[in-house]
Amino acid sequence: GQIHTDSQGVGQFEVAMPKEEGEWLFLAEALSEGGELGQYLAPLKLHSDIALQLEGPKVLNSGDVARLTVKLYNRQQKPLAWRLQASVSDVERLAFCSEGGEVIAELERGQEALAGRSGEELPFLLKGGLPGVADLILELESMGKVERYTFPLEVAPMAAVYRQDKTLPFTREVSLQLDNFRPEYVGRVVDRQVQVQILHGWGGLVCATVEALRQMGADCAPGIMARWAAPVVAAPPFVKYDLATPSYFQVEPAESKTSLGALQAAQNQDGGFSWRLGLESDPLVSVWLTRYLWRLHAAGAEGLETTARHAQLYLERQKSKLSLEGRLLSTLAEGEIRLSAGDMKLARQRIGQLRNPAYLAFLNYLCQRGELAEAQRLWQKAKGRFQWSSGRSDLEKVCAFWPGQGLMSDIQTTALAALVSYQVESNSTLNRAFLQWLAEERRGGAWSTELDSLVALEAVTAGMYVEFKDPGSASYALWLNGNEVESDRGLDASSGWQRTLKLRVAQLPDAPLDLKVIKSGEAQAWVHADETLVLRSLPAEGWRVLEKRRGHLAVTSPAFSLRTRYLGPKPASSLSLRAGSGLDLELEIEVKRPLRYVRLALPRWAGWSLERIVGLEKAGGYWEKSSGHLYFNSLAPGRWRLILEGQALYPGRYALAPAQMELWEEPGAVYWGQSIPLEIREAPSAGGLSPSQSKSGKGS
Repeated sequence: GQIHTDSQGVGQFEVAMPKEEGEWLFLAEALSEGGELGQYLAPLKLHSDIALQLEGPKVLNSGDVARLTVKLYNRQQKPLAWRLQASVSDVERLAFCSEGGEVIAELERGQEALAGRSGEELPFLLKGGLPGVADLILELESMGKVERYTFPLEVAPMAAVYRQDKTLPFTREVSLQLDNFRPEYVGRVVDRQVQVQILHGWGGLVCATVEALRQMGADCAPGIMARWAAPVVAAPPFVKYDLATPSYFQVEPAESKTSLGALQAAQNQDGGFSWRLGLESDPLVSVWLTRYLWRLHAAGAEGLETTARHAQLYLERQKSKLSLEGRLLSTLAEGEIRLSAGDMKLARQRIGQLRNPAYLAFLNYLCQRGELAEAQRLWQKAKGRFQWSSGRSDLEKVCAFWPGQGLMSDIQTTALAALVSYQVESNSTLNRAFLQWLAEERRGGAWSTELDSLVALEAVTAGMYVEFKDPGSASYALWLNGNEVESDRGLDASSGWQRTLKLRVAQLPDAPLDLKVIKSGEAQAWVHADETLVLRSLPAEGWRVLEKRRGHLAVTSPAFSLRTRYLGPKPASSLSLRAGSGLDLELEIEVKRPLRYVRLALPRWAGWSLERIVGLEKAGGYWEKSSGHLYFNSLAPGRWRLILEGQALYPGRYALAPAQMELWEEPGAVYWGQSIPLEIREAPSAGGLSPSQSKSGKGS
């Protein structure tokens, strides 16, 4: 609003300050009647007499119990009476609970006094229920005022999948980094995997795409077609250059029969196809599927002609409902789809107004009619429609819309541009630019959708058909986060010039993944990394209590326990030992559900040396002495007892660091044992224990 000043230029106003403490910027602007401007900018530090802060995990799995701590700070010089009322916005998602995990209805704090300039910690437990976001609401009453604080907390879904991927071209060496996921996922129950593809030459790109499409689920008409037609679309260069095809190129007659039956079931009564089963027919989907039906028919697949003609009749009937651009796009179906003389004349008159997909479809139609001279002339004008950036090229993001229907994606439009370019300028450098862009846009081994993948595969295959050069054999080495995964692995025609690796990664979700590939030879290659992070729910017996401790997400759970105690004639927290005397510990691990890939950090302190572990082989573990860790590939339910035989080194007061267990599936979460204080005093030789007594097992 406006502020009017008095004759001295002084004006007053009130503003509600934010609740959050910190430094804010205060900006004031003035405007005189004469048009003069003035501005004042200054930092404004905010603090309150009483501050409230919440500490603890911000994301829970369903069934998790989070230990949260409310910290109150009194900045006055006198004690302050206060009252705190806590509630949750959705009891189905978040609920207060006891140490044993039982849900309780309310949590309320009474009148207490806060000492001046000191903090008061108020811990309580919240249990995660249904997935989603709910608010923890804290109402702080003091000095007759009530302040309301809202803290959003997330309950992770039962199985949430987060995904990222990246593709980079290279000839000899490449480094690729996948970004980290959200820090709040640290300590969640996760499965982190990365799939790495090494693609050698255009043949590797084609083969890898065919393999990915052949493994794709087929629950819709485009999916059925992509899985069935991929080997046929990719076959021409392999036939032309007499190249051996991998086994996944083979389509058995029984599979063709099954695919035809599934496609006929997915075809609507009007002859058209849709993106998903049960939806009304979509003209653009029907165009592409009709195109590949005729390709399969030409390759010798039986029983297709009736289905293809039914789809073609649907497109003929749709012509009267479509715009000029729609009718131009319908020619991509090939077969007997033709433009009328009127449409040809109108397309030439409006050529500059056509959007990219329709423009390219018209050029493709001219090529099919043998009118290459006109197509080449219009192609030269079309080059102004492409944009270049950072060494990459792609078409402007202009798509042709069907009335009330779908659109042609950038992938399909760029692939169509490549198909046209190879017909009118087979040696143009623009061809390689289109294919390079398509290669870098692959996602999950193929492209975004089934139709995107099939059309892009046709474009890449056209490039391989025109300018294939045998990349020859090559070898490569792969590193993940500095660790060598594969070395001297071969890439040649027998492997389809491609290699796919699927790796599980035991790494914190907030840490990036670094991939490095070194390859022999000078042939064009690509590395494609596709990473998935799956957040999972806990088993019924696996609920946990989460809290922040020493920079870690500390976890306690009734499903696991770690107990450490001294062995000897009497338990004691203060032992009188001669330096070098034996001091043994018992570590008991109790497990209530099967575990895989467990790392256990042993209890240790500066005054003790561990020499031997008894019972480790029986539990199926091994000891890495350099780090002091125990590793178990699997740990069955039960109670496992390990004897840690060691020696006291020298006197002193020590706190025995607790054992800590980490699980592969919960990166960043640490299950803590208990800490034990210990005092070692230099004792006279007659009263101490000798090394020989320690070795007998009686001197602990």
